[in-house]
Amino acid sequence: METPGNASWYHPSSKISWRVVAPAILLALLSTSCGSPASSVDGVNLSGGPVYMQVTDKAYFTSVSQMYDASELVIVGEISAVTLDDVLSRGAPVGEDSFPQLAIYTVTVDEVLKGRASSTIDVVRTSFVSSENGLRPVSMQGILPNEIGDKILWFLEPSRRAGEWVQVSLDALLEIRGDRVVSELDSADRLGSRLNGQSAQPLLAALRSHNQ
Repeated sequence: METPGNASWYHPSSKISWRVVAPAILLALLSTSCGSPASSVDGVNLSGGPVYMQVTDKAYFTSVSQMYDASELVIVGEISAVTLDDVLSRGAPVGEDSFPQLAIYTVTVDEVLKGRASSTIDVVRTSFVSSENGLRPVSMQGILPNEIGDKILWFLEPSRRAGEWVQVSLDALLEIRGDRVVSELDSADRLGSRLNGQSAQPLLAALRSHNQ
């Protein structure tokens, strides 16, 4: 698949602008990308490895408390379904054939740490790149698409689309693996990266206390 060298799109639900890095940089970044994405999603086989996307995030937090205060909903849950959604072609250059594509993550909610939620919620974010040559996962500054069964800790706000949620920041996309917090964000100075590898229980206890 040909990846655009300097294309950008406007993400309608989370206000993130996207830039796909040059191929030479892409290869170096993918060599250090965390995790291994699934071979298919929503019944569609993936046609290649991750495409790294450098992003301008909509918010940068210096503390968990700050990110918590900015969120309308904070949950612990498990991914129960991943569904392909809209292709973001609006505003792309004439002749462009590669477009970011949204995915809807259905989350079974185990615990609400802020706000109100039903037993399942839908969270939408750009997770793939679609072209005439097929579908590839996005490595969003190191963060790969989630898979069914992933245990997550997410800080969310309402999407512009009714009934759906989006992350307040890339820092907000955390997983819980065993007893550890995991962030795949590859920027060392970001909050998510500082949380990566920390024990999950003290963080959850602090969030529960904050919610009282």
